[in-house]
Amino acid sequence: MAAARGRRGPAVAARRRSDPAHAPQLRRRAAARPGRPLRSHGRGRPRLGLKLAVMPVVAWAVASALGLEGPALLGVVLTAALPSAQNIFLHATRYRVGQDVARETILVTTVAALPVALVVAAVLG
Repeated sequence: MAAARGRRGPAVAARRRSDPAHAPQLRRRAAARPGRPLRSHGRGRPRLGLKLAVMPVVAWAVASALGLEGPALLGVVLTAALPSAQNIFLHATRYRVGQDVARETILVTTVAALPVALVVAAVLG
């Protein structure tokens, strides 16, 4: 229906954003807002809490439901508690969009991952 009205659907928009040919447009948008991440507005903090607290709990629930226990269960839950991947910063740097948000997310999740891992190890280990 979106195509009938001449608008692009979300799949086309997502494909366009990930296309390297679209990078100059992303750079122009970022340059228009120097020093400010695109679409951040401080909404990332609750998501960090989800990453650090909810993901290990969900991983524990799923792994327990699948019958894992002992070191296998500990490994699954610790993997879910790991910090955010560095590839988000690589993409942000390549397209010059959201570098501040990516850098801060990696920093916070890396610092907070150690206490979370210690709690997981104490509870499951």
